[in-house]
Amino acid sequence: MNDYLRIAPQGDALLVTPCDPALPAFVLQRDWFGDVQNLLSTPEGTDWLGCQYFNDMDNYPILACQDGKGGLFTLWPGNGDTPACDG
Repeated sequence: MNDYLRIAPQGDALLVTPCDPALPAFVLQRDWFGDVQNLLSTPEGTDWLGCQYFNDMDNYPILACQDGKGGLFTLWPGNGDTPACDG
């Protein structure tokens, strides 16, 4: 995946919508694993995606993710040059 995404709060979860309308949106919800409290994952019954979230030195969020097939990727906020999704 090399695309822009829109991430918006949805209750206690995050709704992630790719800018490409051909790609499906998905929900990341809090996932507790022992004492680790900064985990998010897709709900049971959907394609699995797990993310651990951090803040960088400027307090911007970073999501380090892995999908169910072993793919690794990182999501981070865009800057002023990042185009907005249409619609």
